[in-house]
Amino acid sequence: MPIKLVVPEELSLDENNNLEKLDKIYFKNNIDSNQWVSDFKTNNKIIKTFKYSLIIFKDEELIIGYSLVIPSNKKLMIDFLTNKINETQLIKSNLKNVNLLNFQTLYLCAAIILPEYRNQGYAKKGVLKSINYYKKSNKNIVLFSWSYSKSGNQLLQAISNTVKLPLKNKF
Repeated sequence: MPIKLVVPEELSLDENNNLEKLDKIYFKNNIDSNQWVSDFKTNNKIIKTFKYSLIIFKDEELIIGYSLVIPSNKKLMIDFLTNKINETQLIKSNLKNVNLLNFQTLYLCAAIILPEYRNQGYAKKGVLKSINYYKKSNKNIVLFSWSYSKSGNQLLQAISNTVKLPLKNKF
């Protein structure tokens, strides 16, 4: 059965717990104070505020990964890339100050896939699904990210090249 890319309208507590487990394994965000630690309330607020930000990858009902792309603005992007604010502050500021009418940038926050499903294009498809949705509202977007790995950096470059949008990266 093919892998499904799901755009949730709301996360169940069980789905959220699965995403948080993936975060802790791959980002080790429970020990890095600069990283945002996702939680049930904030994840659902992101989904409600920015439809198509979270894409969940499912093999039948098993969550095998997800991607998260969050609209932002240039000031917040620059503050984040120059370490004036951390990832938690960026996420909270985006939820408070950014909407689908005033965003200028997209923060490519995460693309996580279980090892046995990697290198099959799922992460790229998820991120592209989000970017293409947002490009309908703003064609002059700047992408930005905090690359966590060499493979993540390669994925970001491939995405930037595919959508022909500039990428600012913190590696």
